[in-house]
Amino acid sequence: MRWAPRDNSPLAVTAGYSWYRNRLPLNYLSVGDPNGPTGTMSRWNDANHDLFFSPNELTPIAYVGSCCASTNPSVIDPDLKAPYTAEFFIGAEHRMGAWRMRMTGVDRRERNLAALVNTGVPLSEYVTLDVPDSGIDVDGNTTAQTLRLYGRTPAMFGRDRYTLMNPDGLTGLYQGVDISVDRDLFRRWFFRFGGSAYRIQSTGANRGFLSSENDHGLLGEAFLWPNALTSAEGRSYFDRAFVIKLSGSYRAPGDVRIGMVARYQDGLPFSRMVLTDAFYQGRDLVMAIPRGAQRFTYMFTLDAKIEKDWSFGKRQAGVIFEAYNLTNATIEAEEYVVTGSEFRRVSAVQPPLALRVGLRVGF
Repeated sequence: MRWAPRDNSPLAVTAGYSWYRNRLPLNYLSVGDPNGPTGTMSRWNDANHDLFFSPNELTPIAYVGSCCASTNPSVIDPDLKAPYTAEFFIGAEHRMGAWRMRMTGVDRRERNLAALVNTGVPLSEYVTLDVPDSGIDVDGNTTAQTLRLYGRTPAMFGRDRYTLMNPDGLTGLYQGVDISVDRDLFRRWFFRFGGSAYRIQSTGANRGFLSSENDHGLLGEAFLWPNALTSAEGRSYFDRAFVIKLSGSYRAPGDVRIGMVARYQDGLPFSRMVLTDAFYQGRDLVMAIPRGAQRFTYMFTLDAKIEKDWSFGKRQAGVIFEAYNLTNATIEAEEYVVTGSEFRRVSAVQPPLALRVGLRVGF
């Protein structure tokens, strides 16, 4: 819907509602496929310390894969429901001379999300270990908590049964506000400001902060092992909380175009990991705090582009020069997230200054 006080009004309000079903990934069909990949997860005890494993050094822990075992295969729940998304947005735009301003708020909710669930081994059969933990405030210890770790037993081997289903309470939430302001200046200059404030709340499919881990759109381990479900809910990989972009361009005489873009965004959300060797399954990782309770350092880049075009009859040619990370900033991008003396040590920084020259020919 779109409403304006009158025709050609500088003010307009828009609102809309969408309901759509998510596309079902083809890898859903691999669950329970008797010809699909399968295997055994084992614990390795290097008894002779030669750093090479032999069959007698492996202790089976669980069946894994699309088909766990001939007597206990993976299955698709016959009552599996298709995930769907409901979205509502409302916004306003206003023109004031050469200025154009827009603001839009969005509320998007995903329901009936699907996941692999271990229905063969109940949570009550796991052995537990409660350990003291500092929580979010590692240095000040003002958020001390008790962290529960879960361990498997030898009796669980061969009983794992993976079912593709809709776990209760598995949802996704996006709420945000986008603002943009732009205008043309003297026919040759253009300016735009864009800002977003938002949150994405979901349950990550796997432990970790990468796009292949902290994303609710994957078939992962969150509902297969209780240690993977601890603190699995929080801010997802694509959540940057606050994003600001400034861009400008200038069309110089002689068909030369110059543009620059500055971008700021909050750091990548992550959860601090606790490493344990206390259980039968061997070394295991547990996320001690909700995802997004801590973040890496913010990101900032400044990029520029210059293009010069020529016309030769019906053909056009252009030379393009681009510079990425013009300030050659070395802001950290990732950190070491395992509890210990190395916690939050910088493990990766943003890419350095990169220059590129290109030639474009049009026909």
